[in-house]
Amino acid sequence: QEFAETNRKPADCAPPCSFSEPKDVPSDLRGLVRELPTPPNVGFLTLTLSDQAVRGATDERLVALARPVMTWRNFFHFHLKHAKSYLHSRLRRRLDGWQQQLA
Repeated sequence: QEFAETNRKPADCAPPCSFSEPKDVPSDLRGLVRELPTPPNVGFLTLTLSDQAVRGATDERLVALARPVMTWRNFFHFHLKHAKSYLHSRLRRRLDGWQQQLA
């Protein structure tokens, strides 16, 4: 509900992504996952770059396309931490209002 209140729409320029459960390993990783000492407990997120985006691209363009994918984990953790902080601050504000009404 809290996230629904923001009324944000997804970006049109973002690469398509899909999430799969740990038991549904993407075909690209099937052989690698068996070699891991501990299998992932959450799942797999797949980001897809289209052939049109990379065909005939210069080295600088390929680096520009790859950089967001390579730094996606840091980006996700940053936003996850700040979303949690935002929700907690709203909760604290509501609780303070309720306490003032009770007093």
